[in-house]
Amino acid sequence: MRREGADSIKALDVFAGFGGMSRAMEAAGIDVIHAANHNPYAIDIHEANHPHAEHLIADLVDSDRPDYRSAADLPYAGYAHFSPSCTSHSRANAQKLYLNGESGLDDPDLLERATVSERSRATMTCVLTYMAKHRPLVVSVENVSEVQSWGKRVEGKSYGDGSTWRWWCREVRKLGYDF
Repeated sequence: MRREGADSIKALDVFAGFGGMSRAMEAAGIDVIHAANHNPYAIDIHEANHPHAEHLIADLVDSDRPDYRSAADLPYAGYAHFSPSCTSHSRANAQKLYLNGESGLDDPDLLERATVSERSRATMTCVLTYMAKHRPLVVSVENVSEVQSWGKRVEGKSYGDGSTWRWWCREVRKLGYDF
């Protein structure tokens, strides 16, 4: 089903960085009409590379910041691409979380006591928030493979049991999407 009578797919690039994914989408014939990131420098570079897109500087996680915006408040696009922060999802930072006994995104009190690393991980919930509100036709999420081991720490190991990853996947499926 086409929305808005468009001749091409319109895309939103969230956590857009300098615009590499936007460039790839455009090469595939997709019009990137919106880009969002919390980092003004990244948005400046993205805007220089993609001046036709609307740009938004917004923190999608920390509601105490003056530039906070819920992912649900981002504009609709038929294709939504997310590049959640992966620095804290990498093997090195994940080990620190597991050693501290942290489990993951399904913890309802996570944002109340979140560290920088945990807030970085919370960017994955922005995908769910956007999908629940806007129901884009296509969603892509770019991240590191370690995201699949998120969950309670496996005793004696530096990785998790994957329970948080499986929770996230169930949430995607509850919204009617498959992957």
